[in-house]
Amino acid sequence: MKTLYYTILVSLLLSFTAESSAQSYFLVTDSVRLYSYDQQTGTWNFSGVTYLNILESSVTMDADHQPVSQTLYTYDNNIITEVLTQVFRDGVWVNSQQQFLYYDTDNLLRERIVAKWNSGQWQNLNRFTYIYDVYDKLIVYNRETWKNNEWTDFSADSLFYNTDDLLILRSARLKSSGEYVTRQYYDYNIYGQKTMMLRQDYINGGWTNVSRVNYLYNACGTETGTLTENWIDDAWTNASKTDLFYHYFITDRRIPICFHGATIYVNESKLKTYLSRGACLGECQGSSSKGVAEEQTVPASSLTTPFKIYPNPASDRVVIRITNPEQQFSAIELLDYSGKLLLKSLLPGEETEITLDISNLKTGSYILRFTGETVYSTVILKN
Repeated sequence: MKTLYYTILVSLLLSFTAESSAQSYFLVTDSVRLYSYDQQTGTWNFSGVTYLNILESSVTMDADHQPVSQTLYTYDNNIITEVLTQVFRDGVWVNSQQQFLYYDTDNLLRERIVAKWNSGQWQNLNRFTYIYDVYDKLIVYNRETWKNNEWTDFSADSLFYNTDDLLILRSARLKSSGEYVTRQYYDYNIYGQKTMMLRQDYINGGWTNVSRVNYLYNACGTETGTLTENWIDDAWTNASKTDLFYHYFITDRRIPICFHGATIYVNESKLKTYLSRGACLGECQGSSSKGVAEEQTVPASSLTTPFKIYPNPASDRVVIRITNPEQQFSAIELLDYSGKLLLKSLLPGEETEITLDISNLKTGSYILRFTGETVYSTVILKN
């Protein structure tokens, strides 16, 4: 269960900024509730919950709401450099695992070292090295194990993408023999959201289903949870599921919601009433709209966003790199959550890299908006 919690936590942590929505609101994940499936009774049983303090820490509780584990994050120049996991034993927190992360000058993760706490000291466990293509897509990562006081090659994972730059296959092979041992397939919906991950292991000369994870979304495209199934007796069987819970911040007077299959805009005073009646925050996916939207706004989670932003969080400056030279923006603006323009519109012209000075801003979250034929909005964090 601890491994599943950690996987969920890392995924949510890395995607926090990307999942922030457009200018009228944004969502922050509060907690992840986990349920296990009882095969004999055919019922779901509550197993525990992880409470998230995004960018700082997380705490996992069991079904009796007793602490199980916690994860703490350390930063340097606004990027995660250390992840410390502790378990709760006999009323105290005890070290369990420690990870050190190393980046290149473009803030791409290049190396991760994992150590375990054993007999009162840290011992090396694994070292991962990451290789990217010219478009900064991860294509290979190598795993080494600590053996006889040195790093020894163990396995290599290769990653393959489709023409939309979506990851569709990840396969792992042993370095010693070259034999493939496991692979994962990924499926997506028409909006580019991951809907399924299938794991297969190479056993007795052939690929065998092991498990699959189904990703669940509401009508607005917000992930609401996962359903994991195991392959047992040549059939998929329920194993576990998660429910994601969010809180939201409103940044505009008009808020888009999906209600009864159509997009409408409501005032903040009416929002809770609509949400209690089954509406969700955001525009409906693939449906008609009521009311007139002033512009087409695309969340920064779009897999084809033509820019990169780093560092994020930041203390003094934010660098914006335009990665698609064919994309023309008429303005780049920084706003607070009330919609107030804090920095004047920037006209990049032929420039592909722009630096914003945010040293005078207060600590908090701000909206960065790119205006062109399509409008992109994302959230940046000021330390």
